[in-house]
Amino acid sequence: SKIGAVPVNLNPRYVPAEIKYVLEDSDSIAIALESEEADRIIGLRKELPKLLHYIAWGEKTPREMLNYESLISQYPAIKPDLKWKVTNEDFAFLFYTGGTTGYPKGTVWDGERRVRGLDMILVSAMEPLIKRLADLPEESYPGLSDVLPIPAWVIKSGFLRWFLNLPLIYSLNRKVLMSLLGSSISYRISGGKVRVLPAAPLFHGAAYEANLSLLGSGGCTSIYLTSRHPFNPGELWETVERKKVNTLLIVGDAFAIPMVEELERKRYDTSSLVTMASSGVTLSSEVKKRFHKRIPQLVILDEMGTTEVSAAFSQVTASTDGEIPMLKIKLVNKGPNVCRVINPDTGRDAMPGERGELVYGGYTALGYWKDPERTERSWRVIDGKRWFFVGDEGTVDEEGYFNFIG
Repeated sequence: SKIGAVPVNLNPRYVPAEIKYVLEDSDSIAIALESEEADRIIGLRKELPKLLHYIAWGEKTPREMLNYESLISQYPAIKPDLKWKVTNEDFAFLFYTGGTTGYPKGTVWDGERRVRGLDMILVSAMEPLIKRLADLPEESYPGLSDVLPIPAWVIKSGFLRWFLNLPLIYSLNRKVLMSLLGSSISYRISGGKVRVLPAAPLFHGAAYEANLSLLGSGGCTSIYLTSRHPFNPGELWETVERKKVNTLLIVGDAFAIPMVEELERKRYDTSSLVTMASSGVTLSSEVKKRFHKRIPQLVILDEMGTTEVSAAFSQVTASTDGEIPMLKIKLVNKGPNVCRVINPDTGRDAMPGERGELVYGGYTALGYWKDPERTERSWRVIDGKRWFFVGDEGTVDEEGYFNFIG
């Protein structure tokens, strides 16, 4: 993005027609891939005249492609002298949706929306965690004091919880967090110290965006699993033990169930693990309970987001919780992470008990790539402000929470 190039994500599990669609639709001129995937792309070459550069990493780079390591070695490791100017008017990012409702759709982002939106993912996760600091289990405090750099005795004090939840302080917290993220202060606090393992695939937004958020906002260290599909929970727990991982990123029960079954079958050292964030699909309450039983200090962040917006509405659970409800979203009517529920019949905010559609008004994509009609349907102006209509339906309860229906 800094040199004016626009990255595009590509799912390696796509069939050839889907790969061709994304590469054509995005007007891609270069592709970087693992050499094991080269044959699938070479077979499409004649159908992709705009794709000029093929870069592969690995030992068996085909002769038709450039070798990544050889290419890098030809150039000095200094900042390039660009012959063009890069500004926020140039769009910086083209991220394709999972394609659950047809072919994937490219979401267009400028630099400010992408970077500050990714910062909001961390703020969205931190706010409910800060609200609950003082009633988390004792076992969580040592790990949290490493990640948050606050002494354990301060974290567990009732005064801290009372102070942080004062309306003025709570509002100030968000501003302070947003100003610190990506600064030299945040890099000194967590840079190279907080170790994150994104277990979910990086071609999907749940892991890609959260991982990029933690790298950019705090300089956290990313640790990756090395074996290919299918997912190996034993490798994950061995890596947590060996690398002293602090945070896991997963996608719901599809990852969580084999992970907790492996913990119930075999003992691993999980003492370094503080938080686990899940998004993308449901993380069921029963599975959360099983995790809390095996890892008492673990704080689980069950999150909801979508490719078109940069927010992760978080619900925090801990081993001290009696009941663990399914994820529901607290509606927010001010600040950078605002959301509401619109009654489709009246066009107004849904009242308690009414059904409606979730809409989001914080940092969002500029629209869909090459699809002005869908963009106009999905992003609409209400009361002078632009909102994204998410497409999820639910009801609003008396406490101002959005409860999913479908």
